[in-house]
Amino acid sequence: RRRSEHHEGCPSECEEIMLHQQDIEKIEVVGDVCRDLQILHLQNNLIPRIENLHKLKKLWYLNLAINSIEVIENLEGLECLKRLDLTLNFIKDLTSIERLRVNQNLESLHLTGNGCTSIEGYRYYVVDILPQLSQLDSQDITKSERIRAKQEAIPVREDVARQRKKVEEEEAAERAEKERRQELGLPDPPRAKNEKGEELYGHSPAERMAVYRDMQEQVRKSEEKPPNPYASAM
Repeated sequence: RRRSEHHEGCPSECEEIMLHQQDIEKIEVVGDVCRDLQILHLQNNLIPRIENLHKLKKLWYLNLAINSIEVIENLEGLECLKRLDLTLNFIKDLTSIERLRVNQNLESLHLTGNGCTSIEGYRYYVVDILPQLSQLDSQDITKSERIRAKQEAIPVREDVARQRKKVEEEEAAERAEKERRQELGLPDPPRAKNEKGEELYGHSPAERMAVYRDMQEQVRKSEEKPPNPYASAM
């Protein structure tokens, strides 16, 4: 199987690409250049949105774990998609999985580490909405679980709808607070700290990006050469 570590040199017939830990902030190019792609590794980057993959008609495995994705979207064109890994992202609204109904070949879905998995009845909801799945979060879906999912469908959907409303209210409040601070010229609120007084990062896409920017700045400073005290005397 042909592999490519960097999409700049990706041959059009490439079937698998490894683009993990490349500090990628947007999915682009690969969907236009590598039409025969079957496996795409994009884990551990800074991607906030699933996009520009609709031309990958042969793609069956997509790994987007450890990114900054908040919504499941734009996967309708992936007709052969069988495995989707969204572990450790920022998906709170569980209803966005409904967009995966059209992916009838989808067998395995990973959502571990997302806020939506804390909703009571999470597994029942996913199993009911996506009956084509055979595995969820590395656990096989049993026949008895499918039956229970049907039985619990109405109350679970009500819980999910309430959670979605809560998420929308929280996001609206965050936007309003951000706008208020900008209008008043106030700085961003201080980051949360642990019991040792160390700043906590990564609880939102914005914080995760802040971590990355801080690390970039630290690297830049470490690479700067100190001035030569003897340069002026030479």
